[in-house]
Amino acid sequence: MIRYRTLNRVLSGAGEYIEELFLLSALYRKRSLMLKTKKAQKLTYKSSYKSSQKLSNRLSDTLKRKLKFINKIYSKMELQHYTKSKMESRSEELTVTLNMYSSNIIFNQQAIDHFSLKRGDRIVFSRDEDSGNWFFHQTAHNDAFPLRTYAGSKMLAFSCKNLCRRIINEVDDDAYKVVMKVDKQVVNYEETDLFKLDVMQVEMDEFLPMELKRKDPTHQTRAVFKSPAPAIFR
Repeated sequence: MIRYRTLNRVLSGAGEYIEELFLLSALYRKRSLMLKTKKAQKLTYKSSYKSSQKLSNRLSDTLKRKLKFINKIYSKMELQHYTKSKMESRSEELTVTLNMYSSNIIFNQQAIDHFSLKRGDRIVFSRDEDSGNWFFHQTAHNDAFPLRTYAGSKMLAFSCKNLCRRIINEVDDDAYKVVMKVDKQVVNYEETDLFKLDVMQVEMDEFLPMELKRKDPTHQTRAVFKSPAPAIFR
């Protein structure tokens, strides 16, 4: 026999059949209460057993149908298939990587080729305060960030700790690296060609911060070691 509470919990998501199932649950509870009364004790064991068994079988069949229905709904998976062609297409995407530890903002080779970037070009990052979207654009202004070669590779980068921290913390406080996809479509705003940046990948920081507690020197004890030397030399 299936208990009333378990039945209600399991069948709570049965959708369109929920009303019917609650009626069956109520019927089962009513039957259980009747068996506890003095009047029910006068019933023969055979009739009680058959009646209870019939109700149990009915509930069991209903459970099988509804559980199958529930499993069909909740067993749907959202699989991401990483095929050869898909991975090759991902490698062609224009990306900008921000690293909290190194404070580097790095443009990948595809972005460099697409925008014809070169060493010495100056970059500005902009944020739309209304939507929260990030953009970047090229400029000749001296206050912009100049690009340099990154770690002897063909990629270009610039360093700005505060900008890395601002963008990464906005995405996730526990992240240390964020990869942003560059939209190829130009957004022209006040005669400036902007390119939108969308979060593509986030890597979390697995290191836990260690807080060193300061100790009050007045409560510290010092271990006293006995020395074989005379007291005058101690």
